[in-house]
Amino acid sequence: MKINESNLFKLLDGNKQFITPLHKKNYSWSTVQCKALWDDIINAAQNYNIKAHFTGSIIYIQEGLYAMSSCPKHMIIDGQQLLTTLILLITALVNNIQENPDSINLNADEIKAIISAR
Repeated sequence: MKINESNLFKLLDGNKQFITPLHKKNYSWSTVQCKALWDDIINAAQNYNIKAHFTGSIIYIQEGLYAMSSCPKHMIIDGQQLLTTLILLITALVNNIQENPDSINLNADEIKAIISAR
């Protein structure tokens, strides 16, 4: 087993597909878990003394190195609730910026640069 520390954008960067095994439970985070994650993200964003922040673990394995598809598949072992919530959050943020470009002084590239700089 190889363990790597990474940030979310590095994890999501590139051409890959995340797969959740059928035996894994359905998405079940409630408002309580989502609010705890949101509060954690806001706290880290507002405190510039925090250079890096651990949000949680996402454990996956790359399926078949010799697969026929040009899109590598990654089987989620643990962290599917966290990964799903973070992807939904990023999607909502990007959609909001696109729908309200005059009300927000950030674009997607600036957000990525801010997060990557930490």
